[in-house]
Amino acid sequence: MTEAPAQSLDEPRDPDLVALYRLWIAKRCLRLMPSKSDFDPAEFKRLLAGVVLMEAGPPGGPYIVRLVGENIVDFFGRTTKGLPAGSLMPPEGYRAFMQLLDSVVQRRAPIFRAGKAYWSRDKAHRRFEACFLPLSSDDRTVDMIFGAVKFER
Repeated sequence: MTEAPAQSLDEPRDPDLVALYRLWIAKRCLRLMPSKSDFDPAEFKRLLAGVVLMEAGPPGGPYIVRLVGENIVDFFGRTTKGLPAGSLMPPEGYRAFMQLLDSVVQRRAPIFRAGKAYWSRDKAHRRFEACFLPLSSDDRTVDMIFGAVKFER
């Protein structure tokens, strides 16, 4: 029996991801979404190794990786900074990741996932939990997606 790659969660379970989501909520105040400039990396130091910041355009991408933490770099075996998001994933993982990012942009709301990482053929066994949080400089259009991933040790 093959386990599904990932499942949607209603909210994060990992304590660090819960804290990041609460920070995102606090930063947005009465807005739909906070902006990138609302965040200070010192506020989420415990997660820095697992963060990813992607520039977003209209649904369909491209989504360009602007910042990537060392745990994600270690998982892929190289940095994805400056590359289109998902470009190092196998085709089925890429398609699923693009659908997820498109959904964040269209819904203008966070998405939470957990499961097995099928992002790299030789590391498909790693369990993960992740959150993808929309950011907006005008509170209308998602221009960045702030993500964090926690891998099972």
